[in-house]
Amino acid sequence: MKVQVTAIQPSSIASRSKFDPEREIGTFDVFVLIGTQPHKFRLAVDLDRIGERQIQIVNAEASFEETFKYNLKLNQEISQLVLQVYNSQAVEFPVDLGEFESEKIQPLPRLLA
Repeated sequence: MKVQVTAIQPSSIASRSKFDPEREIGTFDVFVLIGTQPHKFRLAVDLDRIGERQIQIVNAEASFEETFKYNLKLNQEISQLVLQVYNSQAVEFPVDLGEFESEKIQPLPRLLA
């Protein structure tokens, strides 16, 4: 199934930073088509500091993580698009990301000694 991000919009629901619970962080509603089925996920961009460098971390709701747990490349690409929108970089929608792998990864069989 093809995966397409149709829009990323600031969400009206705020979240709290995992690093500083007093700080409110911005959230984004991400609209995704998987095949012909529409999905809406909420992702947030949090800030932390490592040494002198500030880093941006994308946090996602559980349904996003569950949906893309066997499609880590798609997870990363959607997170990167959210960062682009957060940083006011131009993104032209819709964005085609590739194929969704719906089959679960099977564990390797254990070899008996």
